Amino acid sequence: MTWEVQTFTLCEGWVNTWTVCKHGQEPTAQTFETREEAEAALAEFLDDIAFAASRGDIDEPEDPSNYAICPVETYALHA
Repeated sequence: MTWEVQTFTLCEGWVNTWTVCKHGQEPTAQTFETREEAEAALAEFLDDIAFAASRGDIDEPEDPSNYAICPVETYALHA
């Protein structure tokens, strides 16, 4: 089981909007091996946007309840 941070969107509901970009590859959805890793990444993200808001770089952070950490089972096909 992997974990992802999901954002509530008006059109699609709760979706994973976080991506990882590796050189020469298409962006892929970011997932985490443990809930603790996902929570730490979300906490860092919220701290970063709160800091940027305190400097006036961006508007006030969104309501943290717009984010959720949800378990997602992943499957792979092998030839």
